[in-house]
Amino acid sequence: MPLGVLEQNYSSIKSGIDDLRSEGIENIREYLEANGDFLRDLVASTSVTAVNEALIKLYSATSIEEFREDEEDIVSWWNEDWVKFYASEIEGLLRPGGIHMAELKEEGFDDNFLNLG
Repeated sequence: MPLGVLEQNYSSIKSGIDDLRSEGIENIREYLEANGDFLRDLVASTSVTAVNEALIKLYSATSIEEFREDEEDIVSWWNEDWVKFYASEIEGLLRPGGIHMAELKEEGFDDNFLNLG
């Protein structure tokens, strides 16, 4: 089974979450889900540092550059499922051990499903 792997630099997300905490926001996930535009801007500030060939093929991209361009065009793919996914992911990464497991099936692929852990 081809497994797509994406590596991103989340330092800007960490900085944004640190700012929220300094403002007294305790339930980060709830805040992010209620403020999808803020979350979208946080996610847009990340950068792809690596992507494997399997993920490039799954997205029907011809190169890592094309994949990055599609990823950076966040307005074209951002929706409520992504708000839930990233809010869940960020919350998971904030927990001791920093582990988050989720599955998100994107539009255009078969058997759409969303399973957030």
